[in-house]
Amino acid sequence: MVSRLSHDAVLSHHSAFETLGASHSEFPKQATCWTKSPRHKIKILGVAYQPLLHPDSLRRAGKEDWGVETIAVSGLDLRVTSRERTFVDSLQAPHWTGGWEEFCQCVNKFSHLDLDKVLEYASLLNSPALLSRMGFFLETNRERFYVKDEFLKELRGKKSRVVVPLVVGDQSKGTVNREWNLLVPKGLTVKLTDL
Repeated sequence: MVSRLSHDAVLSHHSAFETLGASHSEFPKQATCWTKSPRHKIKILGVAYQPLLHPDSLRRAGKEDWGVETIAVSGLDLRVTSRERTFVDSLQAPHWTGGWEEFCQCVNKFSHLDLDKVLEYASLLNSPALLSRMGFFLETNRERFYVKDEFLKELRGKKSRVVVPLVVGDQSKGTVNREWNLLVPKGLTVKLTDL
């Protein structure tokens, strides 16, 4: 339904994980999509449909369709963000994915990530804080996603210069990871094998 609210709707965040077959939990009362023009959230039959404007940097570069795929579901062609874009978008805004734990559970269902595409998309977003989060997460799960030292070295060169929270919006106390300039909440699961 969310894909029919606008001609340019692209399923995103948890809605993308669901469409890609990688969701952990179901959120039948919320659906999100990227769109090129502002739209208000609407409710239809108890489901909140939340259109989100593509990130500013993508709109400025005219790259809103970066990492967008078309998938046939029940006879309908749905536009959805790719695994790589879904990973980055959800790491940047885990609240649209159902929170940090749900994000990790969903990512854990991906068989692989194309790390070159992950870096390309994250670089388009032009956020050193995001690159710090991504570097820490991928280093912690380096065996799972076959992350090479050269890849992590490149991310370290682009990381945030100031300490930022691992989870966007998190205000809890935690431990500062100086290598990635991140505040990591105590007790937060990051390693996917620990789920």
